Amino acid sequence: MEFGSSVTEKTFDEAKILLAEHPGAAPLLVQVGANNGDQAPRFKSKSLRVTPDAETIEGLQKLFGRGNVRIVRMFTPAPQDEGSNW
Repeated sequence: MEFGSSVTEKTFDEAKILLAEHPGAAPLLVQVGANNGDQAPRFKSKSLRVTPDAETIEGLQKLFGRGNVRIVRMFTPAPQDEGSNW
């Protein structure tokens, strides 16, 4: 989302309700601002994990706009064995 957009606090309240209705295992990340060479700040929810199904995504797209909602696959590397060189 871009700074200065028409998204209001009410929009975020509605999104929180929508996300709470679709609990799951996926972490929720919110990125605010333009990614214009500098990394836009990202915020990871400590309390919400969601199911990124079609209903959830469509609901978020209605609130924030189609181009502002994405599913991003996150990669978490496995912990390294201290005795391994790899």
